[in-house]
Amino acid sequence: MQNAANFIRGSVRLEAVGPYPERFFNILSARGIRFWQAEQLDAATVRLTVARSQAGRAQALGKRCLCEVRRVETRGAAAFLMGFRARYGLLIGMALSLLAVLVLSRFVLVIDITGSTSVPEGVILSELRAAGLELGSYGPAVDERAVSNRMLLAEERLGFLSVNIRGIRAEVVVRDAELPPETEPVGQARDLTAAKAGRVVRVLPVAGQVLIQPEDEVTAGQTLISGTVAVNAGPEDETPMGSYAVRAKGEVWAEVEEQLSAAAPLSGAEKRYSGRVRRELEVNVLGQSFKISPKLFQPFTYYDKIESNWELSLSERLTLPFALTARTWREYMPEEGMPDRQSAQTQVQSALTERLEHAVGPGGQVLAQTWSTQERDGVLTVTLTARCLEQIAQSDTRD
Repeated sequence: MQNAANFIRGSVRLEAVGPYPERFFNILSARGIRFWQAEQLDAATVRLTVARSQAGRAQALGKRCLCEVRRVETRGAAAFLMGFRARYGLLIGMALSLLAVLVLSRFVLVIDITGSTSVPEGVILSELRAAGLELGSYGPAVDERAVSNRMLLAEERLGFLSVNIRGIRAEVVVRDAELPPETEPVGQARDLTAAKAGRVVRVLPVAGQVLIQPEDEVTAGQTLISGTVAVNAGPEDETPMGSYAVRAKGEVWAEVEEQLSAAAPLSGAEKRYSGRVRRELEVNVLGQSFKISPKLFQPFTYYDKIESNWELSLSERLTLPFALTARTWREYMPEEGMPDRQSAQTQVQSALTERLEHAVGPGGQVLAQTWSTQERDGVLTVTLTARCLEQIAQSDTRD
């Protein structure tokens, strides 16, 4: 403890040279100047340590005993810091580091979300931002309870949420809400109707009364499985005795004809870049943006704009609220061009194939397909006709 106190207040190592150096000890003691680590080097030389604040007074008292007193070494915190007085870059770095510790520790630099399964993390971060908590938020100013309450009101899929801010880290613990089980309406019939026209291939009923059979031709909107089930008098007596309502369930697979068309122009504009480029740099610090280059707005009549972002991160989950954004504008001049016909046709066919896959749906199958093309007034039209196997039953509620 004493060594720590001596380091903080500082000390000076003195050397006294004279005919009677031991008298120097007596004078310091008589004047109340505390010293330690005294040693005699020879008959005319002694060394001792005094507090930095009393070193000048001790040197002046040396003349009274005919001794020459000089400083050998200066120790302590003040001497340590004085060693950096010529190293301005290091001093600035130390000052900035100290400022960063004192200031940045008051801001939220990490948001750690745990426990969410049904709600995407991006949705939670967006709602937290709207509630007043985001990267760069001033921690002491964030009302954790208010943020939690607002989040629970905004997101019904969350049953519990707590926010705890500890230094630069905000811990967000969430739990999914326990939704009530889905119940079927009582006394309400729900039919399965045909979403598309086609020829029925197979029927897989689960609940309800089947109204169609394989090989039947059905039209769009026709009832396939009724939610109103008739009750007969007996197995052999079909006299209706009444009916009851259910939610019809099942699958009906049918052969459906799909016809899709798309067009593409055979003439259009092409880009010829002039080589002129403009750039804009922007720094984002704690959610505030600062331009470090002249602000640009539509520098050219025709241009491509490219934006690149770099964030400062210490690890995969620790991203600091410091980012650099660079925007680049490249000028071009539009020129009339003639695209390759085969390339245009290939692109249109690829788009129609994706549309057909979406139309067929899960489990569906394309049984046969034909293509036809037509060119008129500089426009290429491609038509896809396909015979597909699809599940066409869809739910239809009746009051």
